[in-house]
Amino acid sequence: MPPSTQTQAAAGRDPRRRASSTSSHPRVALGQGLLDQAGATASCLCALHCAICAIAPAALAVLGLDMLLGEETEWALTTVAVLFAVAAMIVGWRRHRSISVALLLGLGALALLGSRFAEEVGLPLASSIAVAAGASLVVGHLLSLRASRRCARACA
Repeated sequence: MPPSTQTQAAAGRDPRRRASSTSSHPRVALGQGLLDQAGATASCLCALHCAICAIAPAALAVLGLDMLLGEETEWALTTVAVLFAVAAMIVGWRRHRSISVALLLGLGALALLGSRFAEEVGLPLASSIAVAAGASLVVGHLLSLRASRRCARACA
């Protein structure tokens, strides 16, 4: 037996098993996992941005971050979050066909776009809708990641 195999066997591990199979999480298709992780991060940042801009816009201006209050930033964050949601919804549906994930991502994306248009016409609850939509997208991405792991475990 080679020395590394002897060490693994002494440690109680089967040396014939691949290193990746010792992980507690089953392998998820690389694209799906990264897509959901990046989507959850983008959605979380979008929701935090909406909350901070609604609660403390003066603080952003004092800190020299008033560019975060601009329309370009708002639409850029919205576009990124919606694109991640739609891509994750399509890829996830092909993989695990979770209705709850599709609903959360779809409704979250629509609510986020709706909040942008509500803000354009001056509705006072636009920021609250945006934060709730961002939270919906974060939960949708996390559930999609979990559903993908379950699917990978069942298919293994």
